[in-house]
Amino acid sequence: MVPEFDAPGHSRAAIKAMQSYERKTGDASYRLQDPADQSQYWSAQDFTDNVLDPDLPGVYKFYGVVFDEVIRMHQEADVPLPGIHIGGDEVPDGSWSGRDRKQVKDTFTRGILALAQERGIKLAGWQEMVQGIAPETLEQLKPQLLFVNAWSTRGDNIELSYQLANDGIPVLLSNVQNAYIDLAYGDDPTEIGLHWGGYVDERKSFALQPWKIYESERWKGVDTPVDWKHAAEGRTPLLRPDMIVGAEALLWGENVRSISDVTFQMLPKALGIWERAWNSCPDWPTDEAFAQDFDRYYSIIKTVEMPRWEAEGYQYKTR
Repeated sequence: MVPEFDAPGHSRAAIKAMQSYERKTGDASYRLQDPADQSQYWSAQDFTDNVLDPDLPGVYKFYGVVFDEVIRMHQEADVPLPGIHIGGDEVPDGSWSGRDRKQVKDTFTRGILALAQERGIKLAGWQEMVQGIAPETLEQLKPQLLFVNAWSTRGDNIELSYQLANDGIPVLLSNVQNAYIDLAYGDDPTEIGLHWGGYVDERKSFALQPWKIYESERWKGVDTPVDWKHAAEGRTPLLRPDMIVGAEALLWGENVRSISDVTFQMLPKALGIWERAWNSCPDWPTDEAFAQDFDRYYSIIKTVEMPRWEAEGYQYKTR
């Protein structure tokens, strides 16, 4: 398990907490935003005030306390701490107005990196963590990286997973078109789930191929076939397979209102990611071979797993 504290974006809860702390105590040393900052932005989650100011020393004092507390809790519980996920994603345009965005991001990266190095812990982050920073900063960061989630992989971005790996960056495959299980199974308007990244059902999660990433997208939309046989042509080959460190199924909470929502979104499609994480070299030379393999896989789920889910009262999706 790797705990995540997403920064410098997605940080509204921390910002508001420290504003409240400052009002109550008069202590501004943990300040995370400059009250004089006139930046105007709109985040992916519709916030206008969720970005830290990396030029403030309070940011690193605050995260130093957070890191120390997480380390202490893991030591107290005798639970290994592989690293801390610092996020780094979705800092909206308009943030840090009037300043060099790359320079501010470098400041943040170097500050967080120093905290990790001082404590001897690894860092993880979303793909943006290693994008848009100075080459020398990236080289300093690489030895401290546990992994980077390659998630925004639609269109030409599908090459990103292999580009990062080839550059010596450990990649945890998190492809939106295969691994985002919070996306709806299909276009049924009565089902929960988002659709900004398309749809993900049990076939699409099963179709993830770590070593043939360009063949992982076999359909557009719900079930429109794509020419997967030629998908790798002209695209970045994988030269550092040792840098593909795993795969992850992702479930975000925007539409989750109950444990039933969680189990419905997970079951059965999360099982496809787990299948591909340990059985990462399927042999599917034809659509027929894929269909036969998938039918065998799904029949096991239907006869072995679904009765257990039924007995436990779990909500799940059936074909």
